[in-house]
Amino acid sequence: MIRLPVLKHLTISDYGLFPGQPEGSGLDHEFQSGLTLIAGINGLGKTTILTSILRALTGPVDVTGEGAPHALGVSVPENPVALRPKQIAFFAQRVADGAQAALVVLSATFGDQSLRVTRRLADLSLVECVIDGVALPLAGARAEREASFQTALTELMGLGSFIDVLLIMHHVLLFHEDRPGALWDQNAQRQVLRALFLEKDDATRVAQLERLVQSADSQARNIQTRITATERDLREARKREAGSEGVIAQLEAEQKLLDAELVEAARLDSVLADLETERQTVRLEHEKAKHEREEATGAVERLKYTALLNLYPTMDDAARLVVARIMTQAKCLVCDADAEEKRKELEALVEGGCCPACGAEPEKQERIIPQHKFEQAKLDQARRQAELARKEEEAKAARLRVIADTYVQTIAKVGDLRRSIADRKARDQRLRASLPRSTTSDQFEKALVTLRGQQLEWRTKLGEHLLELRTLLSEKEELVTSRSAELMESFVELTNALLAEKACLVQVTAEPRYTQAGRAEDRLRVPAFQADMAAANRPGLVRRIDPSDVSESQRELIDLAFRLSLVRVATQGAPSTFIMETPEASLDGLAMERVGAALAKFAQSSDNRLIVTSNLSNAGLITSLFNGPAKDDAEVVARRGRLINLLQLAAPNRALDRDRAKYEQLLDHALTGDQP
Repeated sequence: MIRLPVLKHLTISDYGLFPGQPEGSGLDHEFQSGLTLIAGINGLGKTTILTSILRALTGPVDVTGEGAPHALGVSVPENPVALRPKQIAFFAQRVADGAQAALVVLSATFGDQSLRVTRRLADLSLVECVIDGVALPLAGARAEREASFQTALTELMGLGSFIDVLLIMHHVLLFHEDRPGALWDQNAQRQVLRALFLEKDDATRVAQLERLVQSADSQARNIQTRITATERDLREARKREAGSEGVIAQLEAEQKLLDAELVEAARLDSVLADLETERQTVRLEHEKAKHEREEATGAVERLKYTALLNLYPTMDDAARLVVARIMTQAKCLVCDADAEEKRKELEALVEGGCCPACGAEPEKQERIIPQHKFEQAKLDQARRQAELARKEEEAKAARLRVIADTYVQTIAKVGDLRRSIADRKARDQRLRASLPRSTTSDQFEKALVTLRGQQLEWRTKLGEHLLELRTLLSEKEELVTSRSAELMESFVELTNALLAEKACLVQVTAEPRYTQAGRAEDRLRVPAFQADMAAANRPGLVRRIDPSDVSESQRELIDLAFRLSLVRVATQGAPSTFIMETPEASLDGLAMERVGAALAKFAQSSDNRLIVTSNLSNAGLITSLFNGPAKDDAEVVARRGRLINLLQLAAPNRALDRDRAKYEQLLDHALTGDQP
């Protein structure tokens, strides 16, 4: 079972950036259940505190030497990568003494087990690790001590490898200001789903097979490079030895054409695979648009029929149906003729309250209910939606036709190319047979035979690894898809709270490209998730695939909802910690209040810990995080107990020295909820 950390206590001592109050006491904070707010202006060390929490658990390693990458590759490394010196020196370079005596001590629980870890901030070296009150043996070299710690933490979290620990820290639990995307980065999402929802042995094996597939593909491509060079050397040797310039020239010309056609064939294979994927996506979008158009048209029909029913309650049903059919579909129910002009005429009559049968004006009618007016505004809105839906359907249908035509044309090109390639290979063999042989050319040919044999071995291994990976993913797919309903339900609940627009999570199929060529037969299908969200000028919900499909704030809030949903589902409601840096960075005032309320709800559920940093740019967010204005002085005191106040604990910068009173007043207003 997955056990995410529940932070209990943080101490940072002898670190110049946090002298503490009184001076020299450092930073010492107990994380209570619920919210902890780290407040301070820019430059006081909010990011430094979050990084100290991260590095206490991860040490001097990460997914890459630079830390978490902005986007993950298709596979993850087998072992964590040592951080570069600049990253190791993150804490040391911020203080005059190089943090020589500085220590960070972090305590956390994982289910019913406890951990306390102590590290030197100067170089992130491990000083002590205590699990359930028992010190972990830390004998041997530094690398061996770190390996022991990594194994222990991996077991505490119930994950398959320390790389998975790093992935979960970066892409689920720590929502850093740089915001590496858990939802938007398909590779990151796939790796997170693998780590959280597969059994840990299976999760480890999937990651291993992904690396083996990439390695085999890389080896086969490297050998191809050597084959190409050897073939060139062979042609040159034959030219020197045979003096058959004409034949050699033909061979070289044919080889250039063949190489070009092989490259083009590989490109077209990749294009076909992309077209097939796009065709499936657009086909689904077209069906969805068609359904929305039918729904919108039906809404128009119902509005018009209801209007007739309200205006003329005694009208015969058959007559009402005849009139309604003309008004909704511009078709005559009696003779099935086109009735567009009649439709306009009837609508004008009804909208003016005139009888659609005889044209009598309202004041001359006796069998109507005058107070029921035709709800023109509702009808206009329904018509606009129906028109948007119709345009959407037509656009998708047109795109589908273009893709289908392109697909057919590409298939034809591939067929022509394959025939041409076969012909060129046959001509190449005939030309080669006409050349005289020599010791040198024989050596090159033998080398080619060896290289091609090696390449075949690697391609065979590639196929075997792909088959095992495909089989394993297929067998374990249910473990991911079985959690889909929970993820989707949680996502909708959270986005309803976070966003003004309606949004939902949709399960889709991803095709990670494990091989460089991206051939269709090398691709695997795995479960993935994307977001659908309402748009201002399109009917229904629109698929948002790329971060550029949404605004910056929407991108972050959708990803926040996905992360919190992953935490809920993976832990099955067990306590966890979620850390978010400066959520107010890209939000307007109203959005900040929604985000504050949603995060507060997470903080109050189970025994969760929510750690949020704020640069005091918006007091409304802080007040919302605390569930609104304080009711009395006792509540203000309680809120201060959940505060890491860097205005008091951090070494002051020039801005704080100059305007301390104003900043403290801003924080006071935020904690009390009083308007400044």
